[in-house]
Amino acid sequence: MEMISKLSAIIEPMITLLHILQKMLRPELNERPAPTRYLLMGEVVGLLYSLPLVMIGLSWLAFTREIDLTSRDWPWLILVLMAIIIFSRLRFFMMHSMHSGHVVGSYGDFVWVILWASLLVLGPSVIWLFLFWSLVELVLSYRRAVNRDMKWESLRTVSLNAAALLIPTMIALAVYQSLGGFIPIAGLNPDSLWPAMGAVLAFAVSFFLVWLPFILYVIWVQDTKFNRQHAGSLFWFAAATIGIPFIALPLGVLASGIYVEHGWLVLALYFFGLFLVALLAHQLSRSAEKSRRQTEQLLGLERLGLDILAMPTDARDLPALLRQHIPDMFPCRRAAVWLTPETYLLLYPDARDAYTPDIWDWLMTQLRPQGYLENELLPWEGAPAHHHALLTAPIIDSLSGEPIGGLFIELLALPERWDRQTLREHFPALHNLTAQIATALGQAQTLQDTLINERVAKELQLAGEIQSSFLPDRPPEVPGWDIAASLTPARQTSGDFYDFFWLEDGKLGFIIADVADKGLGAALYMALGRTLLLTYAQVFPSNPAAVFHATNQRMLSDARAQMFITAFYGVLDPHSGRLIYCNAGHHPPIMIGKDGIQKLNPNGMALGIDQDAAWVAISQRIEVGDTLTLYTDGVVEALNPEDDFYGTEQLVKILKEIPNRPSQWMIRAVWEDLLNFQRGVLPNDDVTLVCLRRRA
Repeated sequence: MEMISKLSAIIEPMITLLHILQKMLRPELNERPAPTRYLLMGEVVGLLYSLPLVMIGLSWLAFTREIDLTSRDWPWLILVLMAIIIFSRLRFFMMHSMHSGHVVGSYGDFVWVILWASLLVLGPSVIWLFLFWSLVELVLSYRRAVNRDMKWESLRTVSLNAAALLIPTMIALAVYQSLGGFIPIAGLNPDSLWPAMGAVLAFAVSFFLVWLPFILYVIWVQDTKFNRQHAGSLFWFAAATIGIPFIALPLGVLASGIYVEHGWLVLALYFFGLFLVALLAHQLSRSAEKSRRQTEQLLGLERLGLDILAMPTDARDLPALLRQHIPDMFPCRRAAVWLTPETYLLLYPDARDAYTPDIWDWLMTQLRPQGYLENELLPWEGAPAHHHALLTAPIIDSLSGEPIGGLFIELLALPERWDRQTLREHFPALHNLTAQIATALGQAQTLQDTLINERVAKELQLAGEIQSSFLPDRPPEVPGWDIAASLTPARQTSGDFYDFFWLEDGKLGFIIADVADKGLGAALYMALGRTLLLTYAQVFPSNPAAVFHATNQRMLSDARAQMFITAFYGVLDPHSGRLIYCNAGHHPPIMIGKDGIQKLNPNGMALGIDQDAAWVAISQRIEVGDTLTLYTDGVVEALNPEDDFYGTEQLVKILKEIPNRPSQWMIRAVWEDLLNFQRGVLPNDDVTLVCLRRRA
């Protein structure tokens, strides 16, 4: 707070001048909300602040006595230009999540290392080459800009970068010469290295000071106009992201000394090693950002799902929940959720919408999420030629399977440009998000129908139909395998659940689960458990124990239903028959094969009981001709008129009598035997059967 008070004391007297500049240079901002207007004015502030520094730096450079370049230096210049192009494409970047879902980012590269390697060999003349490349980047970014905001951002970025190149470099060279340094550097002896290191330190300090006024303005806007109380966090993040790349500057000094003492060959090997380091840093930053983004999306989906469960069933709070959670899950520049071209659930960040109704007719023909790169040709009529990266997804009604609405997200431009792979990484979150919206809308529709018809039974029936739609339409078709499944609820809704889904490397995941209760409450609890299990199955694709652990932690921390879930989760490699599984207190699946009968017994307690519960993944091979049958307690605890249980022994007996039969045939045989045993007694629990048989 003390920092913000001091900044306000400096900036507030200049507010009138800022308003005048904004009306002169960017009159279109008058239509924006005040906080956004101040933030976008930062581009003008940064440009007007840096342009005088650029002029001073150019004058200083022009009047500096430069070393004459000879024909022997041209290989150096060519190598420097190639290195600039290569290393500027291998940026490493860092994103930081602030409060209220706000995300800031910064990037670095090894171009500054190339600058210092060439400075200490060729002198200040090489700065012109770096300025030329800055001009090339300005032209490229300006051409990619899709609106005035991005054009101003391009101008500000290049101007500040040029100022941060010229002023700190000239100061550092002056320090270098005052400390007794020579150009070209004499070698790697201490008398040559100490002046160079002093110059590097002067460069780093000067660079930060050049950027500091702009950083402080952004911090002031975020804190005073957006009410985001994170000035200290943002300042230290900016300081770290600016300072961390400069740790590598001594590598530039080392490169110049290597060239002087050992020549071109050793220098080329050195630069190749530096290239490998840059490539590794680039890939690590991409992986770190992917992990950060997926974590934010998983947490956002969990929070939204829990808030949807807690909100009134008529979904009147859904627009507020979407505005609260969607910006946290995706780097949104703009977002919209429609139910019709005139009915919005969300318009973020303001009420402007430049895409409806052009996109509506096209979106209503889609069944899955889509992503489009910056300025890529869009498939709907009337689409703009210039645009940011986009994500779209239909909202699919869980009953009819038809689109009932749509989701549109215009993505922010991040330090690393969007590519098709990073866009596709958003698709699972988009699918889950639209499914949650569809579920909430389905629940609201169910309530409306119930109120209109005054029939509670109608609500339960629709809830059962919605829940049934969560089950797979059909078992997956896997070469060499025969898979079948069946679920029959005892009431309108079910506490049982099963699913199949593909994981990475062609592996098949399958789950069977049972809530230890009945009715609508059990169905809702199963919906939460299903979401958590399927979500964490994608996060830990080859570790069932981690899936159960994460699901158990979330169920106990976020739900208070006093229920628990038994579950069996397996990850099957169809090619080898290798099965990795965990059994959380569920009835042991039965495997029948040439080696006899084997039960896959529980190796941990049910989910939702103990915060410290643990499970151990077990590996089991399913041979050709083996059959694995999974079931819930509705099978073995079925009663006959004498109140006798059907029992596991009877189930094993019927399975042994029908070996080497198709899976669907075996499920039908168990059902017929179960009905004969019950002799008209109605089932008191849901009956679920899943059968996997390896044919080849």
